Amino acid sequence: MTQSKFQAPQSAEALAKARAKRPDGEVEMVFTSQEAAGAHDAEPEVILSRRFRRGNSHISSRMVTGEGEQPYYYVLTSGGGFTEGERYTARYQVASRCHATVTTNAASYVLKCPHGGLTSQDVRIQVGEDADFEFYQDDVIPFATAVFRLDCRVDLARGARLVLAEGVSKGWTEDASGFGFSDVGLHTQVRREGVLVSNDYQLLMPGSDPMAGLGYFEGYEVLRQVTVVDEAVDGRTVEHMRVAIDGTCSGLGRSEAIWGVSLLGGGGMALRVLATRHNQATQVVNAFVSAYREDVCGWRPLRLRKSSEQGY
Repeated sequence: MTQSKFQAPQSAEALAKARAKRPDGEVEMVFTSQEAAGAHDAEPEVILSRRFRRGNSHISSRMVTGEGEQPYYYVLTSGGGFTEGERYTARYQVASRCHATVTTNAASYVLKCPHGGLTSQDVRIQVGEDADFEFYQDDVIPFATAVFRLDCRVDLARGARLVLAEGVSKGWTEDASGFGFSDVGLHTQVRREGVLVSNDYQLLMPGSDPMAGLGYFEGYEVLRQVTVVDEAVDGRTVEHMRVAIDGTCSGLGRSEAIWGVSLLGGGGMALRVLATRHNQATQVVNAFVSAYREDVCGWRPLRLRKSSEQGY
């Protein structure tokens, strides 16, 4: 496998400089509720009360794939990928007792960074008391020599629930060897009422890290994970999720995918999947998300308009 030339991780000064740059794309979405017109006894309707976008970032119209299904929104990035030195920001706010769902329209392609410049994306999420937010991000796919940071910070109020999906693949190189990117870091931090409940930081540097080795990709090419923060989740919930995944994904052998579900302190759980191909990882993620949404939460069905490989 062709290895990219080793580059040191981005310094604090480089990160600060990149984040001080005016964003090349911005989105802001605020979800609130309003009483349904003419139906005083009906549940309040969740509406997108503020939508702002600028530059290369866009927001879809309200999407519903079928009667009685959960509505959702896409956030989109124009241009075919993030280019060297670009910065993107996203802000999501969900008011108390609202349920909002957002997804991306495609994978985040991080194009070549031949000069070692940093490409970055900052996501900030605030979820109000007894509110629910689902955010299904497609994979980060870094091209050869890509340098990228994704920083996601989530603040949850009392009783709030979060479903956050993300992933990264070996990326793209001209000779299809993969793992040709220079430096990719994905940092997701979740706090409930100011208390840290999840802090996940993946720093991938193929020039120095044994990407195929134990504790890294272990011979697989795709990493997916889903973080659920929910005060009601306990060991029995985790066991239910394991059984649900095993039942749905029994046809996948260890050469195709491996997965695990672990309990988070303070209420919650995390799924991690390593797979050979995107559709195999998606199969496991879909089984996990469906079991949590339908069996644990009793939520309306959610069917996103995506390819079978993207799934949720």
